[in-house]
Amino acid sequence: HLTNKEGSPCVSAVVAAKAPTAQDAKVCPEPGDQALERPRREAGQRPGSSGKVRSLRQVEELISDEDSWPSIQAAIDAGGVHCDVLPLDDPNLSCLFSLQVTTRSALGALAAHCGGLKIDHGWIRLYGAGHDGLPSLAAINGLPAREGPSPSMLLVGEDVLGGRFAINGGALGGELGEVNFWAPDTLEWTSLGGGHGDFVSWVLAGGSAELYECLRWPGWESDVDAVALHQGLMLYPPPCTSEGQDTSKAARRPVPRHELDHWLDSLAALPDGERVRVRIHP
Repeated sequence: HLTNKEGSPCVSAVVAAKAPTAQDAKVCPEPGDQALERPRREAGQRPGSSGKVRSLRQVEELISDEDSWPSIQAAIDAGGVHCDVLPLDDPNLSCLFSLQVTTRSALGALAAHCGGLKIDHGWIRLYGAGHDGLPSLAAINGLPAREGPSPSMLLVGEDVLGGRFAINGGALGGELGEVNFWAPDTLEWTSLGGGHGDFVSWVLAGGSAELYECLRWPGWESDVDAVALHQGLMLYPPPCTSEGQDTSKAARRPVPRHELDHWLDSLAALPDGERVRVRIHP
């Protein structure tokens, strides 16, 4: 039995000898029993509409004389935490055009100048124009260049355990424009209390180390280094259960990112008061 953080039984598991894959795991609710702690259901949903219709600007209009990229590069060079700048594979700046923000913002600068940022051995990946399995800001948010409403949240990054970072456009907590964090150990959105530019500076200065202190294990650096950009690291038992709180004892396995997202979204979708059985098929 796995139990949630309050100690109530919530999951029973039949586990094969090998570490599970996210695709192997199936979640089956059983009425009338206890369940994992329930968050809101924003995670994994397509961004919705805020009701504001915007007219499209050409790429040339989005290139600012006050580009934020030099400030981002300076923060990277300061070495608060190791960061790999992923190459830009978007010569036409189609991602920037789809976003419809200028390079005066950190968001626009990342879309215009890099494929993304791989931070702290790849524990955190911030989206840019996309590279080698890491989606672009436009693709992850379903934003082809077209007339239409602004999104009510905008995904801007992820962590290797399945966590997500998003700018609040009205669908999440906190003030509009603040970055929210969907944590893999709570499966809930929480406002980090600042905008995207401040968030990027904070991460590059090493501020996220405290955020993940309870989720890291001895030797995590080499484990995370081995995870490709299109993958995440599945932990079992998952860290959102009492049995998964000590991540040093968890089975760890790289899996395709979409499988990890589906697994965590399945756990996040569980209603209060229900019991689930997780079967790991060999």
